[in-house]
Amino acid sequence: MNSFSNTSRQPAIEQPTLTHLNQTIARLEAELASAQQALLASETRKMEFFTQTPVIELIIEPHTWQILAANPAACRFYGYSQAEFCTFRLSDLNAQPAQEQRSAIRNAELGGSNRYDFRHRLRSGMVCDVEVYITAFDYQQQPVLCCLIHDVTAHKQTIRQMQRQNGYLGSLHDVTLALIEQVSLNDLLEIIVWKATDLVGSEYGVLYIRNDDDQAMQSVVGRGGMDVIPRIELGQGAVGTVGLTGQPLIIDDYAAWPERLFTPQDGFGNGLLVLPLLREQTVAGALAIIYDPSQIQISITMLEMVQQFARFASLALEKHMLNTAAQTELAERRRVEQQLRSLNERFELAQTVLNGGIYDWDMIQQTTLVNRSFTTVFGYSSAEVASSPTWWDEHIHPDDRELFMQRTANLFAGSSDVFSAEYRFLDHNQQYRFVRDRGHVLRDASGQPLRMVGTLIDISEEYRHIVEMLPLPLFVVQDDRIVYANQAGLNLTQTTSSELLGQSVQQGLRPHDLADFNVLIRHASTVPTNFIETIFLRRDGTLMYGECSTSAMVFDHRNSVQVIIRDISERKQAEQKRLEIEQHFSETQKIESLGVFAGGIAHDFNNVFMSILGNTHLALLELPEQANVRQLLTEIELSANRAAQITKQMVAYTGQNLDVRRSLLINEVVQTSIRLLPSALSQQRQIQSELAPDIPPIEGDQQHLRQAISNVLINALEASSSGPISVKTSVRELQGAPEGHTYTTGSFVAANYIVIEISDQGLGMDHATISRMFDPFFTTKFTGRGLGLAVTLGVVRGHRGSIAVKSRPQQGTTIGMYLPIMPANIQSEVIAQQPNLTASAPGKILVIDDEPDVRMVIDRILRRLGYETLLAEGGNRGISLFREHYQDIAGVFLDLTMPDLDGQSTLAVLKQIQPEVRVVIMSGYNEHHVSQQFGTTGTTQFLAKPFMIEEIRDKLAALRL
Repeated sequence: MNSFSNTSRQPAIEQPTLTHLNQTIARLEAELASAQQALLASETRKMEFFTQTPVIELIIEPHTWQILAANPAACRFYGYSQAEFCTFRLSDLNAQPAQEQRSAIRNAELGGSNRYDFRHRLRSGMVCDVEVYITAFDYQQQPVLCCLIHDVTAHKQTIRQMQRQNGYLGSLHDVTLALIEQVSLNDLLEIIVWKATDLVGSEYGVLYIRNDDDQAMQSVVGRGGMDVIPRIELGQGAVGTVGLTGQPLIIDDYAAWPERLFTPQDGFGNGLLVLPLLREQTVAGALAIIYDPSQIQISITMLEMVQQFARFASLALEKHMLNTAAQTELAERRRVEQQLRSLNERFELAQTVLNGGIYDWDMIQQTTLVNRSFTTVFGYSSAEVASSPTWWDEHIHPDDRELFMQRTANLFAGSSDVFSAEYRFLDHNQQYRFVRDRGHVLRDASGQPLRMVGTLIDISEEYRHIVEMLPLPLFVVQDDRIVYANQAGLNLTQTTSSELLGQSVQQGLRPHDLADFNVLIRHASTVPTNFIETIFLRRDGTLMYGECSTSAMVFDHRNSVQVIIRDISERKQAEQKRLEIEQHFSETQKIESLGVFAGGIAHDFNNVFMSILGNTHLALLELPEQANVRQLLTEIELSANRAAQITKQMVAYTGQNLDVRRSLLINEVVQTSIRLLPSALSQQRQIQSELAPDIPPIEGDQQHLRQAISNVLINALEASSSGPISVKTSVRELQGAPEGHTYTTGSFVAANYIVIEISDQGLGMDHATISRMFDPFFTTKFTGRGLGLAVTLGVVRGHRGSIAVKSRPQQGTTIGMYLPIMPANIQSEVIAQQPNLTASAPGKILVIDDEPDVRMVIDRILRRLGYETLLAEGGNRGISLFREHYQDIAGVFLDLTMPDLDGQSTLAVLKQIQPEVRVVIMSGYNEHHVSQQFGTTGTTQFLAKPFMIEEIRDKLAALRL
């Protein structure tokens, strides 16, 4: 029988196929790649956080603590770059000794913490307290340590400061407790030495005391068991120096100090701090503290704290001495009291005759006694006066209390023994009397004030005489009626006593704002002194600016108000003049700034228009008459010419564009301006002219003056929808700015002026609109209206004139142009005739201009006219070409404004090389402006940008080129 016949059949194990294994391997490889990608993304996020976080982070190697990387926050904090950090270990940043570093690490590890307290030194040398938190993580697939670093310097300093403050407060407490318990003087001195040395952190100190009649300091108590010099003369050594000067002294290296008295003992320290103990501004002693400078640094805060403790110790010693001498002082006080009683009796009768009384003020107990004559004159008994320590202060007029308190404070401070004051004192009838207070202070042997004995004399009649002679106007008002006025008050109101007294405030003083003045009077009883500025109307009709003050008083046994008025009219006028000057200065600055801005823009645009117009004109010359594009180029030329006119208006705003000056009749210019107004405006409205006859001629530019007048007329016509427009001319003599105007611009010097005034009946303008009406492109309608009034201002300024505006909302507007009349001895400028020049030999033309487009246009025009050219991009290059070819150069086209060397400087050098050089000056400014800058010569012509080929031909002909 087969032995396997009874064996149970086992299930067959399925063998993995190759396909199944490949799938498994692919799945595992995909999972591994995903994990690696996730790990890489995690490290990327960590590095992004590492570089972007504001927290200071360092990555270090875990075994050597070598710094591998530092984030930007660490570079900013320490001051090192990434490359520098990689040369350090973390321990290299520590400012602590190696032993202290190991101790800090051991303490953290024993406590199971990853936090370490270190002191790191920055690149600047500054040492900071830091907390370092160290955690492990993978960096670039390597295990590293991440250090998070926090600057806790301020926190540590605060803790140390609090510890010092607690020690300081504890020291004050111990010294105060010793005073309360009345310990012996020796015990008190010992407490002071121990607490002072504790504040510094030392165990060694000595206290020296100076006797009043001795010129030396004696040691009385010490701490630390060191050898002490028992006696030190003033000015000798550190202690003697402090005793002489009264100033603290710090010596960090006493062994090297040239004036030392002893050699520092081993183990006691080499630093010395000496503080003065003061009593009544004199040095009563000195506190010397020995310390080790390597362990203890005397900071400013510590020095201030110890100095404050020394001052407190000085006060404690002084109080102790005062308590010791208390019995002697009490006996002396009893003796003085007996003397005072006798003195009061002797002066009792005299005081009654003098209309006053005697007082005795106990300055320690704060009680006051008065004699019988005081009661007779002022009505108060001694019991009433002594009822409260503040009774006397409460009976002084509120306005006089500050003076009284200041004088009494001087007595306690010891600066004087004599009291003298005059003030108002409230008597028993509730009437203030003017009194003269004279007193003398009695002090003890140490200078402490004990009492003051004095006299209080009623000087009300004397004060009334003083008030009468007071130069300031003074009035007394009761129930809105004037009941008193001094002579200055009568002069101010231009009245007599019989006319003024009894009148109401409104009738007598005539304030402009009666409501505010009445409020001032009503509040006089609740506020000690009130002040307002208001306007008063004098009897002669003139206005007076007054500064008024009021205070409550009792007059003829009735509550009254005292009114003092100070005439400040001159000050107000000066302030108004100053404000006008400041306004004119501000406007001048604004106008000048805008003028420079407009001139600069015009210059740049003229160069652009030069290129457009020149090339367009050349193109038109090249094209046949039947060319289709001629019409388009013609339109471009017209548009460019219109744009060039705008730049001329911008230059007009600067006041520098007066091309031709000649003698003009203003009335004719005004009539022409009215006649040339747009018909759409002028035909719908009535323009009324009032032109004064016999107006003298003025020197000016007719075209620009006509433009300025037209701009103002158009503005007036547009500003009002109805009503006539008024145009007036006149001659006025002014000493300054005309009165009654709300706004002026320019400088009105004393002179005769021709005035052109244009008025409308429109809506008018407020101050904000007036202040901007001459700004370029400003308008109250739609934007982009052009230069308008800005051009008017520039033209008037160019004629050395000014503008005055009178306008208020709903009241219309008047604009006046003030043009100074030229003196008769100054002749009008005329256009100089060209001199006779001989024709130059054929030659080249040198073109000097910093704008490439302008150079190319002039080059093309000159070549078309048959000339050869040399081109230079600036003054320096032009001079260089002229030096090389001046014998072949017949003339020069020179731009006025260039960056490297301007036209004026370039022309000066050219004339040095060839004095008779013939030059055409090119500029966006006008000929008058250029002639002022270069002078008038026969070999120089001016060409205003932009220009056309015909103008170049004319200038060449004028120079015989």
